Amino acid sequence: MSRLLVFFVWLLPAAAVAQVDIQLPPEARFTRTIPGDRVDEAPWSQLGDATLDGLVSEALRANGDLSAAVRRIEQADALALQALGPNLPILSASVGANVGPGDVVGASVPPGQDPPDILWTGNALLLANWSFDLAGARLLAFRAGLADTVAAEQDRDQFAVGLGVQVTEAYLDAAAAAGQLAVLERQLALGSSLLEGVEARYDTGSSTAAAVLQQRRQVEALRGALAPARAALEVARSRLAVLLARSPGETVDGPAALPALLEPPPTGTPRDLLAGRPDLRGAIARHDAGVHRRMASGAAFAPSLGVNASGGLQWRRADDEDVEDQTTWGVGFSLTIPLFNAATIGGARQSRAAELSSRDALGQQILAAVGEVEQGLVQREQLALQLAALQRQLAASRTAFRVAEDRFSAGLDDYLTLLTSWSSLLADELSEINVRRSLIGADMRLRAALGGSWTRSLHAGDRR
Repeated sequence: MSRLLVFFVWLLPAAAVAQVDIQLPPEARFTRTIPGDRVDEAPWSQLGDATLDGLVSEALRANGDLSAAVRRIEQADALALQALGPNLPILSASVGANVGPGDVVGASVPPGQDPPDILWTGNALLLANWSFDLAGARLLAFRAGLADTVAAEQDRDQFAVGLGVQVTEAYLDAAAAAGQLAVLERQLALGSSLLEGVEARYDTGSSTAAAVLQQRRQVEALRGALAPARAALEVARSRLAVLLARSPGETVDGPAALPALLEPPPTGTPRDLLAGRPDLRGAIARHDAGVHRRMASGAAFAPSLGVNASGGLQWRRADDEDVEDQTTWGVGFSLTIPLFNAATIGGARQSRAAELSSRDALGQQILAAVGEVEQGLVQREQLALQLAALQRQLAASRTAFRVAEDRFSAGLDDYLTLLTSWSSLLADELSEINVRRSLIGADMRLRAALGGSWTRSLHAGDRR
């Protein structure tokens, strides 16, 4: 018995509010901190594209997994109510009747009288039972259930964030594919025009057959590149349609070009992630649930008080006699003191292990979130530098091609110089679109990783 008492005291410390050691001091900063006020708006909304905003809203309304996440919130609500149920009184009504041979009454029959042939008895009672948990185990279990509900809500919000990012990524892929297709079609028209010029110079003897054949090859290579570019555009549009839960075979008309670049997002501090990211809010709620369940398992070793009451009508009828009825009532009390219960001890150990597990998972999840932001900052920074260099390179390629084209038309340069500058221009235009697409995508993922209060309002209003 003394060992059980020590075990109970260990499980239920004097401080009922557990503090989570998150190992994120207020002075902690990201290695690439960007100052400024945090933008409280969804990443895709910051692009200023009304079409994209509409597609994300459509996806949030139509996605079946998000609906399932809402159902899990309802399940958590119901489980919390079940945990609260034992703390509330139980009221019930009971109506019963019995009939049998009258000789069962035996000695209750007055002397000199025969027992009745048939005896009818019955009652109609109102019953009440109330079990008082003196240590608050059930209330702690209820609080754990409420924490589970909060965690389920954060799971819904985190899924909504991820779905919005997926729709944005597919939208950007469609925009990049459309931009590359436009570049190839423009370059094909340019190549066809150059081919006519090379053929005209060949007719006058100022160009070689090799130059004509080489230019024809370049034109056909561009025509061949159109097919995979169109396929990439269709794949991106189809993926977008799937995310929007549209009918099979239905596609979505994507944008013709990538949106404008955004300024680097203000980062805040690592501690801001605790309130800004739904996955961390959910992990904290799950740890809170584990703490309360551990405390509830310890409180299960405490005594409990039970109260029951009943009141109503009892009646009896013998043969054809009138009904004899009377009112009745009663109140009872019981005090239960646990002495030994292996299941309770096992439950306490299990809840303790679950609490420690949730604490460790929370710490690791916080580190992963900080690392995700750090990696996003590095990736965005490097892609921005790469894009700036590539844009300067593209500007030089365009100038070099214009000069080479003019000198070729004037007969000052050979075809090889023109071909080299043209090939460089095409490659740089396609690369610029790819890197710009990667930079915008990295920026979107970074803003989603930083989170904010906007994550709490993503789900459709009619879902909860």
